[in-house]
Amino acid sequence: MPFKIALIITILASFSHQSESLAHTPFCTLCMSVQQHALDFSQQHWDSLLSFVSSICQIRSTKQLCDYFVLQFGKTIYHSKRKFYESTNYFCSHVVKVCNPTHEHYDVDRFRLQINRKFPKSTNLLKRSNGRISNSGKDFRVLVLSDIHIQSDYMYKAPKECGLPGGCCSRGDGQVDDVKLQAKFWGTTDAFCDIPDYLFYETVKFIKESVPKVDLIFMLGDNAGHNFFKSDGQLLVNATKIIMDTLKGNFTDIPIVPVLGNHECDHVDYFDFSDEDNFVIKQIYPLYDKVISKEKIEDLSKNGFFSVEFDQFNLKVISLNSQFNDAFNTASFASSNFFEEILLKLSADLYASEKAGQKVIILSHIPITDYFAIPEINDCLKIMLERFRDTIISILSGHTHADQLRFLRDSEGKVFQTNLIAPSLTTYSSHNPSFRVCEFKNDALDDYIQYKFDIEYYNKRADMGFFDLKFDVAYTLKNEYGIDKWNADGMQQLYDGFMSKNPVLVGKYVKNYFCMNSVEDVESKQEPLLCEMSDRLNEIFDCDSHTTDGLVETLFFKIFRNLFIRPVMAPKETDTAV
Repeated sequence: MPFKIALIITILASFSHQSESLAHTPFCTLCMSVQQHALDFSQQHWDSLLSFVSSICQIRSTKQLCDYFVLQFGKTIYHSKRKFYESTNYFCSHVVKVCNPTHEHYDVDRFRLQINRKFPKSTNLLKRSNGRISNSGKDFRVLVLSDIHIQSDYMYKAPKECGLPGGCCSRGDGQVDDVKLQAKFWGTTDAFCDIPDYLFYETVKFIKESVPKVDLIFMLGDNAGHNFFKSDGQLLVNATKIIMDTLKGNFTDIPIVPVLGNHECDHVDYFDFSDEDNFVIKQIYPLYDKVISKEKIEDLSKNGFFSVEFDQFNLKVISLNSQFNDAFNTASFASSNFFEEILLKLSADLYASEKAGQKVIILSHIPITDYFAIPEINDCLKIMLERFRDTIISILSGHTHADQLRFLRDSEGKVFQTNLIAPSLTTYSSHNPSFRVCEFKNDALDDYIQYKFDIEYYNKRADMGFFDLKFDVAYTLKNEYGIDKWNADGMQQLYDGFMSKNPVLVGKYVKNYFCMNSVEDVESKQEPLLCEMSDRLNEIFDCDSHTTDGLVETLFFKIFRNLFIRPVMAPKETDTAV
């Protein structure tokens, strides 16, 4: 019955644009009543519905996996969307349009005006070095580790196939005799497994003994393996603790800056910024006290980021909780202005650096314009980055497990910065384990050195009883791509080369993207990877839709986005409705 009434309302609403008075008629009251009834009905039967969906899922998967994703995501999606519909009256006001709207679509252009008004660029600053601010801090080197993904139950010669999207190569499945089906010693690239803890320990040992000393360590998040659905939150705590203890124990005199990954959340990606009892705040953030102060941890909890200064380098490093721009985060607050509060506080921090002539590096786990970015929030984030383009000297991210470049362009289409996306230490995406060392000189990123572990070679040696480990230099940024200087002009030159499909550049990029020694059939792989270089979601999806094959399943992303992402709304005609 409620659905029939809703249908009648929808038909009548087709005439509502002809008379504003309809917004004050019984149609609005009826629509709101139907909406409330539908929401209440869904809640009353929600547990049964989720159990049914989980049972359907179990036809092709395990109860563990299905219950984790269906029950956890299902409940939070429902409660988040219910909150959205009740707080904005979106269905009656914006879909069938029989009520006066109390909220409006978030205006990104007004955010641009607001940020420029609140943080005006000083004329004096503009005159310094064509806008580039410099107080000539010391040069420095940074170790970048991302997506370590320790799998606590990994076991050599366990079955590498388990019919699940993670957690294979597990000691819980015993061992198999067929060599072709066995998990390899150092990790398994052609299976849904992560790395054994001893690969992480040996990597740290190699860095300590064989890599020239660094001045800072950036830990870009995602510490636990993809077997999270097999255990409780303690697995996430243990993985983070192992990594923190190991790094701090081996590099006692080197500052470490942590970044929250989506896999530190429980359930995965879930972070409610309004909940002080959030799992991350209670269980993960306290582990950071080994490397940052309690004051910085409190900043991270309250503001969604923290900053730490290194005076000797004239540097501020900002670690951002990127869950505010992650559509997988079902604790979405898209009807509030919380993300705007984060960006404005972040802008104030950047503004202080701008006025002081201090350079800034921004760290985030999830890159700018990720496939699952929320469009309005992502656009506002880019506006902020463009505004402080002369202060931010680098943006470093992880998450994708690939070695990627995402070029950020200004309102005129010119490249002003590149989001450097570091590849992972885990083998989960069939890549060679990797880490990176960035070199900063003269107030800018000068170069980076990409290290790669030839896992197939060393796994063969392990099978013969030789358990040695060595990372090789895969390439250096400027030599690999033929760039004299990594500045806006150099980035633009490289971007133009990729867009013109220069075969030499593209061939190198495809090989590096997968962290492989070589890649066959570069041509079939280049199109999706070039699409992903854009900082604009509409361009990426339009580009993907014209690719014939398969790295990116455009239809899947569209279905996903329709399920998870809703319009960002702001209260109408208020100071926060930007």
